[in-house]
Amino acid sequence: MPVMAETNFNLFALSSNPLLVREIIAKHYPAAVFDTPSGDWSGAEYESKGLLRRKPVVSFNHDREYYSEPGWSRQLAGMAGYFSQ
Repeated sequence: MPVMAETNFNLFALSSNPLLVREIIAKHYPAAVFDTPSGDWSGAEYESKGLLRRKPVVSFNHDREYYSEPGWSRQLAGMAGYFSQ
């Protein structure tokens, strides 16, 4: 069986509140394992229970500096412009 290439994609939360984003991930992926038990997390992984030989893994990353200024307002405006097309 040929090995399929991994596909990376980015999801952006509407909130920059790490506790809220963690709650949402945990709600939809209860078996997700976070890198820290506190709200100050930077990564989590969820391993699918599929019947495939290699179980797919969904990785979530959280980087506080990504959504901080300078530059965050510009990033939001760019995303809004892109999705409004």
